[in-house]
Amino acid sequence: MTNWHGYGTTIFGTWNVRGLNGKEHEITKEIKQTKVKYLALTETKKKDQGIEEIEDYILVYSGV
Repeated sequence: MTNWHGYGTTIFGTWNVRGLNGKEHEITKEIKQTKVKYLALTETKKKDQGIEEIEDYILVYSGV
């Protein structure tokens, strides 16, 4: 039997933002404060698909 030992902690978060436009800096501030590594945003109301860089973070989205 092999013992598994973790190597640190990864923090995931979810947030229902009800529209992303104009909230980018608020979201990055919260990410920094909570030290979340991966964040899933819902109800962003983004259209189409794409990738955006917001400050030090990458937003990958797929909308309607």
